[in-house]
Amino acid sequence: MITDITKLKQVEAALPAEKWTVEAINMDLQENANTLTREESRHLIYELRVHQTELEIQNEELRRVQLDLERERARYFDLYNLAPVGYLAIKENNMILEGNLTASNMLGFARHELANRPISQFIRREDQDIFYLHVKQLHETEVLQTCELRLLKKDGTAFWAQLVMTATLVTEGAPVCRIAVSDINGHKLNEKALHDAHWRLKSIIEGTHVGTFEWNVQSGVTVVNDMWVQMIGYRHAELAPLSRVEWETLTHPDDLKKSRELLKQHFTGELPYYTCECRIRHKDGHWVWVRDSGIVGTCTNDGNPLMMFGTTIDITELRQFEEELRSSRDSLQTQVDLKTKDLIEKNLDLIIEVKERKKFEAALRRREQDLSAKSHLLEESNIALNVLLQRLKNEQKEAENMIAANIRQLILPHLDNLNCLGLTEIQKSHVGLIRTNISRLNASFLHNLTVQFALLTPREIQVANMIKDGMSSKDIAAILSISVRSVEFHRNHLRKKLGLSRQPSSLLSFLLSLQ
Repeated sequence: MITDITKLKQVEAALPAEKWTVEAINMDLQENANTLTREESRHLIYELRVHQTELEIQNEELRRVQLDLERERARYFDLYNLAPVGYLAIKENNMILEGNLTASNMLGFARHELANRPISQFIRREDQDIFYLHVKQLHETEVLQTCELRLLKKDGTAFWAQLVMTATLVTEGAPVCRIAVSDINGHKLNEKALHDAHWRLKSIIEGTHVGTFEWNVQSGVTVVNDMWVQMIGYRHAELAPLSRVEWETLTHPDDLKKSRELLKQHFTGELPYYTCECRIRHKDGHWVWVRDSGIVGTCTNDGNPLMMFGTTIDITELRQFEEELRSSRDSLQTQVDLKTKDLIEKNLDLIIEVKERKKFEAALRRREQDLSAKSHLLEESNIALNVLLQRLKNEQKEAENMIAANIRQLILPHLDNLNCLGLTEIQKSHVGLIRTNISRLNASFLHNLTVQFALLTPREIQVANMIKDGMSSKDIAAILSISVRSVEFHRNHLRKKLGLSRQPSSLLSFLLSLQ
């Protein structure tokens, strides 16, 4: 790329001279056109064509160099700006000199926004000492430095990054720290997930007192954990590593054949897992019952089992419990046999008792028939009572209609006359309340309120009516000539008596629902 730029500059420097030569020849031809001989004119024309050809060649070379330069610039853009890692140039005062496109995308800034910003702006406060320590070591030793810390994006989001730093000198001689930034946030998250999974697995193994083993089938060497050796009374150093021969020596002879057969079936694929209950000799000499469970994890190139992983659980207490359960079952079976014999004898007595009960059931059926006849008579009486009750309801309805008609004819006209006598606003409000309450005498609201909630006082019924009409506490207090606090007091009593103390519904909504 440097060679192409040099050629480009040489060609550009030569172009003005060539241009001047051609112009000089043209001027010479114009000035001496009448004095030149034909031979001199041909010679000048020839020189002009030669210079023109050289100029075309130089122009072609210039275009080629320009194309090469554009390709180099595109390549530089791909290698620098589109690199999979971010690049930052940091001045000696820890201010950002420049950064590539990848770095700006990582940090959430435009490229031009990175320049002249302190690098500490993009490093989490807890990790800034790590960065400055490595920068100091870089300037002191000039040895490439690598560190992992958390960077901050424009929106404040932190992510893990690996920084590889190297020191260089620019043209002016000022030291510059060049940093390659790699986003390792996913790697860090995977590390944490792996660490958490390892910690959970370790906690589960320790919490459940499970022994683990890693058996190299080809070499016979088995690596066990502390819990495995503690099951049989040993320290880890006494049985590490455990060979196949030592394991068979510890295993009860009667269980070896079964274990080998199950292993063979697992190795050949007949069993997906290896599970075997066997006895292992304790250091004190007694036998410990264990359950081995495992699976072949890796195989050799020719398909033979290589590594087998599994767990070992102490089931001695379970075996003892099974034995006790077996003894209890035998004892229970004996008791069942005795009870069966006793039940057969009692069954004979029951047969006799059943016969007696059948006779008693026959007498009961006769009694039921008598009761059925009486029930039929009661149903007929009930029908007659229902007819009488319906007649009473109709008469009550007629009486209510008559009362309503009398109110409309005998009371409401006088209330209309009162409104024409120049009453005050309070008096008009009272007259309006009288009219409203009279019109509600036969309405379902007061009927429901009085029947369902008979504990309401007259004043509370008045307040309830006004609340239902949409009046505020201030309006109610003015009409009833009481304080606003008294109105709120009656409101609270209404909510308690109507069962609304612990419900979100309003008192007005509840009263309107009674219509």
